[in-house]
Amino acid sequence: MDRARAILADHRGTPLIPGCDDGYRIDLTDERSDLPRFRPPVRGAAEAASRNELDTRAELLIRALRPWRGPVPADIVGPVLHER
Repeated sequence: MDRARAILADHRGTPLIPGCDDGYRIDLTDERSDLPRFRPPVRGAAEAASRNELDTRAELLIRALRPWRGPVPADIVGPVLHER
């Protein structure tokens, strides 16, 4: 954790993962996260799928994932990430 905190602090200039009483927390605002860009095309893809517009769905999911670098980490636990 110390190494990750140091690397992220060097890149951002301020601690992204500050220590707290319970351990650590990730301190992200919308400006420091890519989620605000990720969510709209994912929502649009779900809407397209409900209308059976599968080509549009695929295009929107590709757009949502375009900023991703590297493989999706297989060791992340979470049903949403691995449900499909």
